[in-house]
Amino acid sequence: ALESTRVFTDGVLLSSIFIQDESGKTHILKHVFATDKIYPFLITKTKLTVYIWNQFIFGVKDTNNLVEDILNVQVDKEGYSSHLYLSMAVWAETEGLSGVADWLYAQAEEERMHMLKLVRYINERDGKAKIIAVKEPPSEFGSVKEMFDKVLEHERFVTASINEIVQICIDENDHTTHNWIQ
Repeated sequence: ALESTRVFTDGVLLSSIFIQDESGKTHILKHVFATDKIYPFLITKTKLTVYIWNQFIFGVKDTNNLVEDILNVQVDKEGYSSHLYLSMAVWAETEGLSGVADWLYAQAEEERMHMLKLVRYINERDGKAKIIAVKEPPSEFGSVKEMFDKVLEHERFVTASINEIVQICIDENDHTTHNWIQ
């Protein structure tokens, strides 16, 4: 059985999908739609991960490491963040805003470093980091104010994502990653 509900919260589309396994146990899957990608997180004690793209289930796997899965999702988010800020820097520089561009280039590099730290952490813990194609960010931003409004919105999104990782670490009793992520 598969049901889906959607609700808008702070401009981010959240969707819950309920699935039943062969034993009849119901699992709740929470999606966060961001950058036109779907990030699945399974909330259950049975450690199933369901991979969904454009509302179609295309794979279910047993996993003993929900934390590794969520960290790999964060790798993608940090990669997108770096590309987003790089695109903003290019826009600012071509608009003659060199000081703004310099700040955004520095932010792009910082997000890239966050991504690399996550990759190395996953691999050092005997996991395997996954590098996927990064969605192309927008290239036009209207005005400096509009661009910085997008920066603020994106930073709030990433902060919420880190908070979700912390909660999963707590739920999974992964104190090492919980301490590391802070």
